[in-house]
Amino acid sequence: MQRPKLKLHGGWAFGHTLQLVIIEENQYAGSAMVQEILMMTIEKAMAQCRDRGDPCPDTIVIVGDNTVKELKNTVNLSYAASLVLHSKVRFASFVIY
Repeated sequence: MQRPKLKLHGGWAFGHTLQLVIIEENQYAGSAMVQEILMMTIEKAMAQCRDRGDPCPDTIVIVGDNTVKELKNTVNLSYAASLVLHSKVRFASFVIY
């Protein structure tokens, strides 16, 4: 019997929420999945702030290591830009190390 092979993706809004997604190895995990995890994490953090009556953060810094090619594309850059454009946040930045 062979052990299942899984991928683990996650999004962490420090002080607010940790979203983990476990998928099977053969399931596609491209930029759409990375964007979905980003959206789930940001939306949950903002909902928690609203529920507690706290102000939502006005700055979002998205951090990833240099191996996450799905994070470095126009889809996710456009998503971050749309958050600023629609006044959801004042500033959005990517840090790739």
